[in-house]
Amino acid sequence: MVKNFQLKGDRELKRKLKLLGTTLVARVLEEAALAAAEPIKQQAEINAPRKSGLLASDIHAEVADKSPGKVEVNIGPGKRAFYGKFVELGTVKSPPHPFLRPAVKQKKNEAFQEFSKTIRKALEKVRER
Repeated sequence: MVKNFQLKGDRELKRKLKLLGTTLVARVLEEAALAAAEPIKQQAEINAPRKSGLLASDIHAEVADKSPGKVEVNIGPGKRAFYGKFVELGTVKSPPHPFLRPAVKQKKNEAFQEFSKTIRKALEKVRER
């Protein structure tokens, strides 16, 4: 549900990642992207309105798309809480009650730290070899 939230690395990071090889880079990027999504997912669960509790319990972070050097992760409600987008954005009859967009704002720095930490760990493992 959250789109257009990008974590961009610097040139040095990209250079080091190229040394890992395509398959390993893809695996590391996926792991790092999911680690970065976790603090946002957890905050969205906290922020979600609670009538039944279903919305908060059905927020997921999952890989939506992969291509060389890029991983896209979607964070948002699953199928059981499909109505989450209506809660977030509102409808003609109901005002918006944002829970996901504020979570991104609240946790974007922590998400970047998690992403960086995961990448650093992978680079350290390669350096040890």
